[in-house]
Amino acid sequence: MASGEIELAAAAGSRALEIGRSTGSARILHKVRQLSGMIDTASTQTGVADFRDAFTVWEDEQCPDRS
Repeated sequence: MASGEIELAAAAGSRALEIGRSTGSARILHKVRQLSGMIDTASTQTGVADFRDAFTVWEDEQCPDRS
């Protein structure tokens, strides 16, 4: 994300979210949460909406009272 490659960042974030969810790794999920905060929610670039949607679903599962 730091290099401005939002599509690559979203793809890597999606994969990291899958791994973090399946392993329960708080370290990975912390990094995914950081990435989510860096990505513009209005971006229309490929893969960004998919990442944001998957992240939102995971976050809602983790914090159901937040909704």
